[in-house]
Amino acid sequence: MGAVNNGNDDKNQDANGADVTMVVIVAIVAACGVAVLAHIYELPGLALRERYEILRNVGLLVLGFIGLPLAIWRSVVAARQTTEAIKQGRRVEKQMLFTEQQIAAAEENNLAGILEKAASLVAEKNNARISAGIGLLHYVATANKATFSREATDLLTDFVDGKELIDGEPRVLLRALEYLNEIGRKRPTPVIVSVTVKSGDVPFRHLAGVAYNDCEFDGENLPLDGTNTLKDCRLTDCRIGGWNYMVGDIKIERSAIRTLRIQQLRTTKVVLDYCDFTGCRHITPGASLQFKNCYYDVDHPPVRKILKEFGGQLVARDPSDEFEDIDE
Repeated sequence: MGAVNNGNDDKNQDANGADVTMVVIVAIVAACGVAVLAHIYELPGLALRERYEILRNVGLLVLGFIGLPLAIWRSVVAARQTTEAIKQGRRVEKQMLFTEQQIAAAEENNLAGILEKAASLVAEKNNARISAGIGLLHYVATANKATFSREATDLLTDFVDGKELIDGEPRVLLRALEYLNEIGRKRPTPVIVSVTVKSGDVPFRHLAGVAYNDCEFDGENLPLDGTNTLKDCRLTDCRIGGWNYMVGDIKIERSAIRTLRIQQLRTTKVVLDYCDFTGCRHITPGASLQFKNCYYDVDHPPVRKILKEFGGQLVARDPSDEFEDIDE
C-alpha cells in the first residue's frame, strides 16, 4: 500500500513540475514581449500612426506566443483530469465490488446462523418458539441469496411430514404448510410432503403428497397427482388438473361429486372410487375417468348429459335401501 502511495506521490510531483515549467515559459515570453514593446515605443523618427501599427502587430505576435503554450497547457491539464477521473472511477468500482463481496459474505454467514437457530427452535415443544423457528426457516428459504434455501425447505418438510391438520389446527402446522405452499409456487415442481388435511376448504395447490380427508372444496383449482388423494370430500365446481410432471393416477375416494372439470391429462387418469354423483351437473366430456362402485340417488340423478355418457358406469340407488360398504 505504501509503494502505491509513493508511486502516486511521484506522479503528482511530476505533474506539478510540468505546471511550474509551463508557468515559467509563459512568464519569460510575456517579459520578452513587454521588453520588445517598450523598445519599439522608444524608437525615434516614427510617426504616431506608424508606431501604433508596429506596437499592435508586435503585441498580437507576443499574445500568440503566450496563447500557444497556454492552449497546450490547458489541453494537457484537461487530458490529465480525464485520465484521473477514469482512474478514480475504476477505484470506486473496485471498492464497490469489494464491498458487495463483503456484504454477500456477511449475509451468507448471517443466513447460516439463522438456519442453525431456526432448526433448534423447531425442535422444541413450545408452540411460540416453534412458530418463530418456522418463520426463520421461511426467511432463509425465500432469501435473495439462495445458499441455504434447500436446507431450510427440507427442514420445513421434515416438520410437517407425518402430521395431521384438522380444521386448521394446530396453527404451527398450518403456518408451515402455507409457507411450503408459497415456496412451491415459485418452483417449477411442487414441494413434496406427507401430510393429512382434514375438514379443510382450501387446498394447498403447490404441495404434492397431501391426503385430503372430509374436505369441502367449492370453485377450487386442484392440481393433483398420484401422491395426492381425496377421500370423503365434497367437490362443487372444482377443476382437477396436474403439474408438468405426473406421478400415478389421481384418486378420489368416497366423495360427493357435484361439478367436476378435468383438465387434459396426457399420461394419467382420474380414478373415482365409491363416489356419489347424486345431482351432479357437469363432468368434462371425454375426460379420462375410471369409475369404481360409483352411484347416485335414484330420486336425484345426474343431468341427462352425464347419464348419457357415463350412466353405464354409475349405479342408481334407492335411498330407502341400506347398502354395505365395499371392502377396500
